[in-house]
Order: sequence, then structure tokens, then C-alpha cells
Amino acid sequence: MRHHAAIRRLLILAVCAVLVAGCAKGRKDLSDATVPGSLGVAAFTQPAHAADLLGGSIPDWATPVDRDMLSALDRALHNQVVIKRGRTFTECQVVRRCQEIEDSGVTGSGQTALEYWLHVGRCVGVDFLLVPQLTALRTKDIAKEQPAAVAYELSLVDVREARLLKRFHYEEEQRFLTDNILDLGKFLERGGKWISAVELATEGFEKAVEELWL
Repeated sequence: MRHHAAIRRLLILAVCAVLVAGCAKGRKDLSDATVPGSLGVAAFTQPAHAADLLGGSIPDWATPVDRDMLSALDRALHNQVVIKRGRTFTECQVVRRCQEIEDSGVTGSGQTALEYWLHVGRCVGVDFLLVPQLTALRTKDIAKEQPAAVAYELSLVDVREARLLKRFHYEEEQRFLTDNILDLGKFLERGGKWISAVELATEGFEKAVEELWL
């Protein structure tokens, strides 16, 4: 009987070891995951109303920016997803054409932000659609001792499942060291200088592509 009990204990331990190893492997796979399927990336927009956002809110310091600034953010995000990440996707020019179709139709009346982007994603014909939305941006002005600041939302829409899969919020201001000595590490990483709003936004893009499984 003791012999059988010992065998049972060994079998239980072996099963537990397999289960633990399987769970550990599952966690590794998840951390290394990328969203499976085709990806489209919309151009940056700056919603004027919170209802047009897929998440988050508009900061009280927000002011309108011009299209050139939004285009610069598009290029910076493209560099992170394509050049550094090696991910292929349907570019914002194609997505914009589907937005124009959606904007000119009658389906937009009363629809939510998610419903709008789902229609756009289906028009593009992709499985996932990355929607970058700028909520606020302030350019640096050395003469006025005004550092750059930026806030945006990157939302990954699962077009197939008709849902918001993941959302990345980023809000950062380059502050003076006298305001917060804890920013010394960031200050040194930035070459000990004030950087532009686009460069500040790019720091967030580097984190976003990991968290959004791009």
C-alpha cells in the first residue's frame, strides 16, 4: 500500500510540474505575441469632442494643431511599426479614403466612435485597425522656457470581433530638473537637452508597439 501511495504522489508531482511548465510557456507566448491577421493604421486625428475618442479624455490645456504636425506624428509612428518592428500594414492613405466614404454616407448619424472605426476597418478590409488620436500637444519654446508636452490615445480595434481590443494612453511633459529631480534619468537619455513634441511622442510609440502586440 505504501508503495502504491508513493507512486501516486510521484504521479501527482509529475502532473503538477507539467501544468506549471505549460502555464509558464503560456505566459511567455503571450508576452511575445503579435496580433494575428492584417493590420491597418489610420492617420492621426485630433478629436474636438470626447465622444469622438475611443477612450480617455481631452486635457484642459489642449489647443488645435495643424495638419503638418499630425503628419509628422504619422511618420514617427510609421517608423516604429514598420522600420523598427518590421510589421507590414495598410497605410493611412488607404484608411483615409475609407474615412471619406464613411464621412460622406448616412450611416454616421448617431453612431459611436467605435462603430465609426469598425465601418472604416471593414471598408479597408483588415482584421485590426490601429487608431491614433492626439488629445493635446504643446511645442517647445526655448525663449519662453516652455517645454514640449503631448497626450494621445492609440486604440487597437478588432474589426473581426467588433470590439476595442487594447488601448494605450500616453501623456508626457518634459519638465525642468528643478521641478522634479526624479526626471534626471529621462533628461540624460534625451541627451541633456530639450526635445521636440514629436520626439516626446516617439518615446511613447516605443512602448505602445509592445503593449499593443504590434
